[in-house]
Amino acid sequence: MYRKMQVTKKTTSLLAGCLLVLFLLLPSITGANAVDDCSNDKPQDCSMNRRLYETLVNSWCSQSSPGRLDPDDPESPFIRDVCKITAWTWTRSDSASLGFPNPDYCTNTPPEREADTKDYCFIVINKSSDFYTALSDLLTECGPADDQDAECARELKRDFLKTQKTDNIPWYRDSAPASNDKNFNPDQSPEQTPLMRRISTYFQWVSLGLGLIAVFFLTIAGIQYSASQDNPQAVAAAKTRIVNVVIGIVIYFLMYAAIQWLIPGGAF
Repeated sequence: MYRKMQVTKKTTSLLAGCLLVLFLLLPSITGANAVDDCSNDKPQDCSMNRRLYETLVNSWCSQSSPGRLDPDDPESPFIRDVCKITAWTWTRSDSASLGFPNPDYCTNTPPEREADTKDYCFIVINKSSDFYTALSDLLTECGPADDQDAECARELKRDFLKTQKTDNIPWYRDSAPASNDKNFNPDQSPEQTPLMRRISTYFQWVSLGLGLIAVFFLTIAGIQYSASQDNPQAVAAAKTRIVNVVIGIVIYFLMYAAIQWLIPGGAF
């Protein structure tokens, strides 16, 4: 009997210990995080208040197009606003995901408490969302916020926004022309723009025409020089024509080199 009581006590103690360990590990098992555990290394796994999340979302949505979803409709919503509104679908604010209860007004916010929701209502980013994956990739590829490659972060944010669509309209569009020339695109180097490609084509035709003219005059001058060995004046005139053609060719190539040097990336 005594031995059975000992076994029962040991079993009870063991079960109690297991329950205690399970209780302590339950927050980490369910994926919950402490509210103040919001480091720069893993903000995607952080329980944060809405104000902090809004700051995070603004940094991403600021990279999206500043225009409207429908450029021809003045009542159409702005793409950046759609980005910010959709951001709330990437979050969870239920007690199970946070490990602690939010105030009642966080789920049914009365008008007089709306200002408090940003500071006292907490959320976590849904791990099944594209945003969670993109934020994780950003930290892996570009580093944490304290030591982050800005260009890397900008490109990754734009790549993410290009994959997000509303009614098949991308959230991010390439930059609009920065001049009145519809062929100008600031994202292209000079030799890639349609205007520069046209100028390059014209320049090639001009080069071909001048080359044919130079060959023609050199041929004529050469014939005149060969046929006028006994006429000093004709010989001098032929030499002058040859020299003039050579000078013209040299000037043309100097002009070509100057244009290539003056225009960043070269014109042709």
